[in-house]
Amino acid sequence: MGILEHVARQGAGVKMPDLVRELDAPRTSLYGLVAGLVSCGYLQAGPDGFTLGPSVGALVSTRRTIDEVARPALSRLSEEVGETVMLAVRIGDFLVYVDAVESAQLIRYSAPLYERRELYPASSGKCFLAFGPQSFTDPYLKKFVKPAPRQAVQTELAKVARIGYSVNRGETIPDVTAVAVPILVRERLVACIAVAGPSVRISNAQIPVIAGHARKAAQAVSELLQ
Repeated sequence: MGILEHVARQGAGVKMPDLVRELDAPRTSLYGLVAGLVSCGYLQAGPDGFTLGPSVGALVSTRRTIDEVARPALSRLSEEVGETVMLAVRIGDFLVYVDAVESAQLIRYSAPLYERRELYPASSGKCFLAFGPQSFTDPYLKKFVKPAPRQAVQTELAKVARIGYSVNRGETIPDVTAVAVPILVRERLVACIAVAGPSVRISNAQIPVIAGHARKAAQAVSELLQ
């Protein structure tokens, strides 16, 4: 609790030496506790140190969480593209959908909320890997992607970073296509927005159009969070 309280008070990123001094505790003991808090989503590790993670929102009823901030933008985006829209956060080595606005169409993608899902090859997961810190992405790929396809995955992630969005065309669920974009706050990745629906409705020509709408929604959420 001392770790969480100190990080909450600081607001900006807190580095391990700061925690050691503040709590007057052995670095080895703190390292294990911090690693556990990161893996459960209560802390996030970034280039500027540790900040509070998305799981803290479940404990603090007065805190306006990212899903509350993003909800209007998700609803507008779903109306614009006519498909299901999800908000994803990363918790450790997994992604979790914390909100979704389902398509009004009879045949649609229905997103399971609050379930931990593998980052790759999910469209949101590709965004987390492409736009997140290399200190996370490189170890993740070594741990979860076999050596043979790893170079192809790295090439794909480099393209995602270049064009600004990712695509999952039937890699997770056959006949379902998803497009995802990052939500960046002061150049730090905090969440992703994904649009998913039947592949027969999301053609290759429509993917850049959907990505354009999603980027506008992500920018609107980013501005509110800042």
